[in-house]
Amino acid sequence: MTKPGGTSLDSELTAAPSLAEGEPTSKPLPTPEPAPTSKPALTSARATWRRKALRLLVIVACTYLAVSVAIYFLQSHLIYFPSRHVEFTPKDVGMEFEALQVTASDGVSIAGWHVPCESSKGTVLFFHGNAGNLGDVLLDVQEWHRLEYAVVAVDYRGFGDSEGVPTETGVYEDAEAAWRYAVSQRDRSQREGFRQNNSQRDNSERDGSERNGSELDGSELDGSELDGSERSSSERDAKARRLIYHGRSLGGAVAIELARRHPPAALIVESTFTSLPDVGQAHYPLLPVRWLARHRYDSVSKVGELSCPKLFLHGRADTLIPISMGEQLFASAAEPKQLIRTGGDHTDGGMLYDSAVKLAVVRWLEAAIAP
Repeated sequence: MTKPGGTSLDSELTAAPSLAEGEPTSKPLPTPEPAPTSKPALTSARATWRRKALRLLVIVACTYLAVSVAIYFLQSHLIYFPSRHVEFTPKDVGMEFEALQVTASDGVSIAGWHVPCESSKGTVLFFHGNAGNLGDVLLDVQEWHRLEYAVVAVDYRGFGDSEGVPTETGVYEDAEAAWRYAVSQRDRSQREGFRQNNSQRDNSERDGSERNGSELDGSELDGSELDGSERSSSERDAKARRLIYHGRSLGGAVAIELARRHPPAALIVESTFTSLPDVGQAHYPLLPVRWLARHRYDSVSKVGELSCPKLFLHGRADTLIPISMGEQLFASAAEPKQLIRTGGDHTDGGMLYDSAVKLAVVRWLEAAIAP
C-alpha cells in the first residue's frame, strides 16, 4: 500500500524498530522537581527586619548621645535666662535707693540696689531666681521696705547691668560681694550710732555742768534714765545690724551657700530645689542628667549644717520645682525651722502669695530674730 505522496506503508512498518522482549512499551515519566518552599523568603525578610532594627537602634543611640553632649556643653543656656534691660527701679514706686557697683573676688563688676530704711529692723539680702533681673523683684523689695527693713539686692553676673557670664562659682562670689557691702553698711551705721551716742552724752555733760548741785541731784537726770536711753539706742543698733537672707528659686540655693559661709540672723527660702541635677532629672527622666550636670547647687547636702532659724515656703501648684523637693529640703534642714505650704505656683508661691502668708512670715521673723 502506498501512502499518498508515494511512500510505501509496508516499508515504514519494516523500518520501525522492534521492541525487545520484556522491554517496557513506553519510557518512564520524568520525576517532577519538588515545589520551592518559602524558607528563603522568610530568611530574607528576617534579615531585612534586623537591618532596619539595627539602623533604628544606631539612630536612637546617636541621637541620645548628641542630646547628652549638647546638654553637657550648653547647660548654662538651659539654666540661666538673664535679661539685660532693667525696666523698673525703686524710684518708680517712690523709694529712695542707691545704685550699687560692687566687685566680686574675681574682679567682675556686679550691679545692685541698696534701699535704706530709717529705724530699720535689719537688712534683707535678697537673691532672685535664674531669669530676668532685679526689676522683676521690685514688689519684694518694696514689701520689705514697708515692713521697715533695709534691702540690698544684686543682679548676678550676666544679669541686668552686671558684667560677666553666670556660673555656679561666680554666682556665689556675687552673693559674697553683696554680703561684704551689707556688712560695711552695717558697720558704718554702728559707728555713726556710737558717734551720735557720744555726742548726746557730751551734750548732756555740758548741760549738767551749767547747773548747780541741787539740779544735778534731780530725778530728771538720774542714772536709770541715762541707762535706759543708752540701752534703747543699743537695741536699735542691734536691730540695724541684723542680716536676713531671702532667696527665691535659684536664689534660695545662693542664700543657703552664703549662710554656710556667713551665718545670718535668719534665712528665708521659697520655691527652692534640693539640687539642680534633681530638677533636671525630674524633667528629663530618660537622660543621665545627674552625670552630665556641671552646675549643681546642691542645697540638700548643705542645709543640714545651718544653725540659724530657717523658713521654707513652697507652692503646692509649683510644676517647675515640685513641692516634694521643697519638703525634702525642709526635712534635711536642722532645727530651728518651719515650712509654709501655699496655694501658689513657682512664681507666686512665696511670701507675697496673700496677706495671710505675709503675716505668718512677719510673725515668724519677729520670733526668730528676737533677742
